[in-house]
Amino acid sequence: MSKREYSSRRIEAIRTIATASHYIAHIDDLPPGPVVLFLRVSTPGQERKGHLDHQESKLRQLKDRGFDIIGVFRETGAGWAAVRVRFETAAAISKDGGATLVAESSGRFIRTYRYGERVKEARQRRGERKTVHLLPNVAEYEALLALVDGAALATLHHPNMPEAEVRGEESKRGQAATGNRGGRPKGKMSKKQRRELNMPKVVELRKSGLSFRAIGEKLGIAWSTTWAWMMRNRTG
Repeated sequence: MSKREYSSRRIEAIRTIATASHYIAHIDDLPPGPVVLFLRVSTPGQERKGHLDHQESKLRQLKDRGFDIIGVFRETGAGWAAVRVRFETAAAISKDGGATLVAESSGRFIRTYRYGERVKEARQRRGERKTVHLLPNVAEYEALLALVDGAALATLHHPNMPEAEVRGEESKRGQAATGNRGGRPKGKMSKKQRRELNMPKVVELRKSGLSFRAIGEKLGIAWSTTWAWMMRNRTG
């Protein structure tokens, strides 16, 4: 292949969004056999919140389906990093053991370059907080296959599952693991209800000469909250 042909193909691969299922299998399509579990979060904060534990708990359910778990590997870091020692080790163990390396979703294996930063930039440009979808391109998936050096990859959710649906499944998994089903606890007031109940007291105490800090201590509310309520009352 000439340099020009290689260059043209490379550019095309970078420009083309990949179809994850061309590179990663769905666990439902595989017969029971040996598997290595791969868990990844992006930040230490997510690790401290138990997200890796939640992923492992979900993936360990494969044992009930006849799969033999021969190893578990955890990684904290970007899914687009060039150096991923834990991931490469997991792939090598999988390949040597004739096992499939399994993650919860394709996003646990790979993210497009500078994923987190680019999501924030896109949201800022649009002036909104809606989900931004940034998928890896063909070149990035080819680099992923080179990194695992022939190890078989599979995911619990379908590899092509849209990111919004993946997030939904992750939320359900987290709620099941923590016992928190989401939503406001029964009987707990909303912020608006709390403000409407306490605002007359804040106004009265403020007129009596108390500082916001003293008002907060008296009502059991952060002083900054009482200040914000008064500012909102003036402008609203």
